[in-house]
Amino acid sequence: MTHPPGRGPADAPRRPQPNRPLRKRMRRLDALIASAIVIAALAATWGLIQPEIEHTEDAGSTVVAFLGNSFTGGSLMDSGPTSRWPALVSKRLGLSDVVISSDASGYVTRGVGFATYRDLAKDVPADAAAAVILGSDDDASKPYAKIKAAALTAFATVRARAPHARILAIATFWVNKHPPEGIITSRNAVRDAAAEAHVDFVDPLADGWMVDDPSKTIGADGLHPTDAGQRELAQRIEPVLAALLAEPAP
Repeated sequence: MTHPPGRGPADAPRRPQPNRPLRKRMRRLDALIASAIVIAALAATWGLIQPEIEHTEDAGSTVVAFLGNSFTGGSLMDSGPTSRWPALVSKRLGLSDVVISSDASGYVTRGVGFATYRDLAKDVPADAAAAVILGSDDDASKPYAKIKAAALTAFATVRARAPHARILAIATFWVNKHPPEGIITSRNAVRDAAAEAHVDFVDPLADGWMVDDPSKTIGADGLHPTDAGQRELAQRIEPVLAALLAEPAP
């Protein structure tokens, strides 16, 4: 075999070699994703799903369950459990509140402890007079059909757990007047599921919750309510829940 002048075998064009370190990293990533899926499945199968549950110390006679993500369970942007809207509403109405939450969760999305809202619904007390479900912004990446189906399952689970509980579904609020498309999709899915299941529904996006002065109601993380935001949520939810509790039990 001859070569062009000044060009020997060492100078011949070489076939590109695969990027072995990149391929190894991709294999590791695939393995991690597969492991996460397996862990989530095992957690659901073995009963390892652990939502956070808080009970009021001064229990009233009427039990109400509050379900949701960190918009219900609270965050570092507020002063703690007694400053959050479930506690504020319960104090004003003389309720015994049970807060069942999982950070970063939704009807479809698994949050901390691998819980979805369908899992949270399994912890509603049998004697609950009402269950208030808020959210979820964490479902913003999920398709409408999956959110709606999961919401219907969550509502059915609450009814199976607490047959005499009224259910109040509150779509997620947003931090300004221009919610992303995914937030609107989440709202629409929960709204339509609530209508199909004959569940009371509140639309914070349409009613303008938390948008009048976000600099006061939303914390430094740009997402979670401050104490002022928690007070606004309580003021919005209290009259709706009071009216719901005044209705005859199912």
